[in-house]
Amino acid sequence: MLGQKVATLVYGQQPAGNHRVQWDARGFSSGVNFYKLLTDRGFTQTRKLILIQ
Repeated sequence: MLGQKVATLVYGQQPAGNHRVQWDARGFSSGVNFYKLLTDRGFTQTRKLILIQ
């Protein structure tokens, strides 16, 4: 866990609602990763993602 950014999946504003993003993780090592959700209203959420290949 070095704190390095490995990919940006979505950049820019999205309309309100539910969204789904597919991530082609080929080329990434298996293990624990984190993803962060940010809003323009100051909400930030970081969650754990376990990649098993």
